[in-house]
Amino acid sequence: MTHVDLEDSQRTRATAPELSSSENVSQEQTDYQNTRPSHRYRKALRRLVLAIVVGIALTPLLLSALAAFLIRGQDELNATVAFPFGGQLAYERTAEAIGDTVEYAGVFNSEPNRLVQRGLVPSQRENMLKEYERLGIANDAIWTAPPDVVGLSNLLDALENKIEYDPEFTCAFLINCYHSRHFTALIEDRVSPTASRSLHVVTCDPYSFSIWNWWLDSHGRRTVITEGINLLAFYLAERTEIHSWRPRTSEEIRDAAVDVDG
Repeated sequence: MTHVDLEDSQRTRATAPELSSSENVSQEQTDYQNTRPSHRYRKALRRLVLAIVVGIALTPLLLSALAAFLIRGQDELNATVAFPFGGQLAYERTAEAIGDTVEYAGVFNSEPNRLVQRGLVPSQRENMLKEYERLGIANDAIWTAPPDVVGLSNLLDALENKIEYDPEFTCAFLINCYHSRHFTALIEDRVSPTASRSLHVVTCDPYSFSIWNWWLDSHGRRTVITEGINLLAFYLAERTEIHSWRPRTSEEIRDAAVDVDG
């Protein structure tokens, strides 16, 4: 073997391990690229994580917005007659306003149930009069709806007729705040726009929770979720399809037919 052949043989043996090592590294890189997530998958994963983080951050604001949406009314109590529908706080506010911003405390009868009919429990009218007496409201400061006015719908009809003959007459309903939008929608659905401007919803807040933390309180969760479901049910199923505002008598229907026929 010549000197040149010996050098070539030694050079080949020296470079052979280097080539083998390079091939191993290349194979490892290929295996890693095949096993790691694709760029599209990693991008989708980042978006998912970002959405979860943003959702968690915005959840309190969304929950607060839900509770705030249920509230629609005014804080000022100023009316001819006030009907306290918002519990003990509503009665107390009515009593405090009598003789100042309110002339009369209103009384009417709800639709009777079997317990009332059997005399087992007092009627709403009796309960309201008893509460007014306890709070020191005099009889001459109580406005009583006609005996045939039974239930809220009939009361709204009676108030609409009262406003038609006495435009200066105003009425306030003291409602718990989370029921106020539902009650306002019911008024707007039942009476004419002219009459609804004289019927005010005054919000009362007897709760220990607020729109900023209601989901942390069991009573708050029950109140807000229930009122939200009731409001949704009203818009979906309870609103009148034809906005008649109030039932018309047969005489009014005949007069309208004569006017149309000329």
